[in-house]
Amino acid sequence: MADLASIQPISRRVWNRDAAAHLLRRAGFGAHPDEVVRFADLGPEAAVDSLVDYERVAEEPQPPADRSDLMRWSEHVAAIQRTGTQFEMIPAEIRSQVSRANREYMLAIAARWIRTMIETKRPLQEKMTLFWHGHFATSFGVVAAAVRMENQLEMLRRNASGAFRTLLLEISRDPAMLRYLDNFRSRKEYPNENYARELLELFSLGIGNYTEDDVKAAARAFTGWTFRGDDFFFNRAWHDNGEKTFLGRGGRLTGEDVIDIILQQPAASRFIVNKFTRTFLMQKAPEPLVARLADVFRANRYEVKPLLRTLFLSEAFYAPQAVRQQVKNPVELVIGTIRTLGFKDVPDEVLYIAMGLMGQSLFYPPNVGGWPSGRGWINTATLLARHNFALLLMESKMPGLPRSFQTAVQSPRVDRLVSAGRTCGEIVDNLSDLLLQRKMSVAHRQAVVRALGGNERAVLDPSRAQAELRSAIALVMSTGDYQMN
Repeated sequence: MADLASIQPISRRVWNRDAAAHLLRRAGFGAHPDEVVRFADLGPEAAVDSLVDYERVAEEPQPPADRSDLMRWSEHVAAIQRTGTQFEMIPAEIRSQVSRANREYMLAIAARWIRTMIETKRPLQEKMTLFWHGHFATSFGVVAAAVRMENQLEMLRRNASGAFRTLLLEISRDPAMLRYLDNFRSRKEYPNENYARELLELFSLGIGNYTEDDVKAAARAFTGWTFRGDDFFFNRAWHDNGEKTFLGRGGRLTGEDVIDIILQQPAASRFIVNKFTRTFLMQKAPEPLVARLADVFRANRYEVKPLLRTLFLSEAFYAPQAVRQQVKNPVELVIGTIRTLGFKDVPDEVLYIAMGLMGQSLFYPPNVGGWPSGRGWINTATLLARHNFALLLMESKMPGLPRSFQTAVQSPRVDRLVSAGRTCGEIVDNLSDLLLQRKMSVAHRQAVVRALGGNERAVLDPSRAQAELRSAIALVMSTGDYQMN
């Protein structure tokens, strides 16, 4: 049996389709059975490397979102402001048009990201981008500038599995984050502590590993870090260049010095490893495992890729206590379903709204702490939305969506499951392989066979086959097995 505290590589002897499917669910968004077989044939090292070293995989980016409407109204406002008119004095109708164009562009960016996650050949890159989007949570509701949110997303994608120090530095200079946590107006006379506090509490060290004096010193170090337009700008006149003491280190510390001092603390590697294991392994990983992975992280100078490789190859990752124990977040559920079943013609905006109904609206995390995890995703409303998502795909309807979005969708993969002479039992086996990558329980299997309108050996009536098959798929999607990663 695999050791839940071991970072020893999994043996090739126990590497199989189940292990490959688990890797593809956790390090990506699930996979079609053909891809599971391919990864199983690769062996653990090559399978993990093909995901982690994603830069070697050619990727065709999605077409850029159309920002022409936003640019037209923004330029109109800029022309008015050049006459000396303050923004607040610009006619309300014009300001309203800018806000509308901004919101529409934000939705277009979200839709483009959804399409990228569905079609990407680099699933781990997008999974890591989603991870950092939740870790460095920034909301468009506060930032109110879609271009800045788009720039932040691209920055997170570029650095998704690179150096954590680079990520800390980039997010500290990011205009969306500077606006979200008010550092854009922090100056030596009135240092704002919001970003410094969240940097220590939520982004790098965790509560208990710093003092209020450390927060104050860090806030002074980040004075003058602001932006002009959509770019970072260091305002030297606003910066406090005086002596500071932060986590026991003294000097004329800058924001970059603060980041370097943070990464010298053993608590930093443990804090980030805990976030990684909570996302990719289990809600509460054993302390010995966290300590070993933290050592790997520090030994590799906080490079993320060696940490991911060690985790995804480890015995702990494939231990029974780690498999099918994570509730899929809404993005994982939606993207994984579309990728696995191959549904066509579902507008990306529909998928975005469906995710929101389940509790996860991209670019709108509930607070700076990000989204919940584990069982925190499940309540009466979100559970119903998960069940209704199955109805959207199978019956083209989902409460909460605009009527214009209620549209029939097709899936060649689903259609191929219906063929002359195929029995209910064979179809259930195919559904189990496609959706669960393992056999159903006896009771579960019987329920799905009943949904198909027959017994194990019955052949589907061609006139009812499509409707019955979709009812069966909706039933499987609504089960706990399918909702778990």
